[in-house]
Amino acid sequence: MRRGAALMAAAASALVIAGCTVDGTPVADPAAPSTSTTTYSSVPGYSGPSYPTPSYPTKPPSFAPPPDDTVREVPAPANWATMTCREYIDLDLSTQVAVIKALGATRNFVPVARIFSVLCTGQPETTVADMLRRGGPN
Repeated sequence: MRRGAALMAAAASALVIAGCTVDGTPVADPAAPSTSTTTYSSVPGYSGPSYPTPSYPTKPPSFAPPPDDTVREVPAPANWATMTCREYIDLDLSTQVAVIKALGATRNFVPVARIFSVLCTGQPETTVADMLRRGGPN
């Protein structure tokens, strides 16, 4: 039985090989479609797509604060102890810092002045002194 199976396999292989070659060289299937690959270099006068080269800055952007963030030493307004939030919001940053210092803040003047400027928008009739004593709005 083994010999018969081996003989059948050998005969099948011979038929397959004989069908694919003529005189031992491979023959292409005449029914198969021909394919060709066209590259840019094979088309005369065409060098392929061209895309603009992006330009990048040569140095990183500056993260300097805006010009109005320069805090100068200015005196606090005369009404600093009774100033309402509505009045405080209308002040420039230097004067806001002066009010915060006059009310007793000892450090982080600019961030505190900015925070109070934001907090005061929600309670315009509250005094800045009350806001500072309470640590913010109620």
